[in-house]
Amino acid sequence: MAGPFRIRPATRDDAAAIAVAERVCFSDPWSEDGLASLFDNETGLALVCETGGAVLRLAGYVFARVIAGEAEILNIAVLPEFRRLGLGSGLLGSALDELGVRGANSVFLEVRESNEEARRLYSARGFRPVGVRADYYRKPRENAIVLRLDFR
Repeated sequence: MAGPFRIRPATRDDAAAIAVAERVCFSDPWSEDGLASLFDNETGLALVCETGGAVLRLAGYVFARVIAGEAEILNIAVLPEFRRLGLGSGLLGSALDELGVRGANSVFLEVRESNEEARRLYSARGFRPVGVRADYYRKPRENAIVLRLDFR
């Protein structure tokens, strides 16, 4: 990960900035209330990546959860001006490390069929396709590829 970036656990105080980033990064973003509810879930994991000196700025984030040995990456995003700097890989790696610590044996996620860049990132980390969810995404309508990574 290039540059002066820091990954840390997200807090409820980050929800507003993450909601703004959701609207920038996704055509069907989570609401601030929906994001805030993730902080109340004891199975959840939320990390943010920040940049800056005296004034920190959100560069990306990841949400995941682990239940009974299975984890799911719910959302991962890097703001456009910070892409191609290794932040997505750093966030994913940090999340996978923590999910492993929390007892995950496997991790699932969905990715847009057309999102070749994300699919390459996940493949490089060992994720493999295990299914398709037809018309999973709404804006625009698109299939999701279900990916799985086994830790053990």
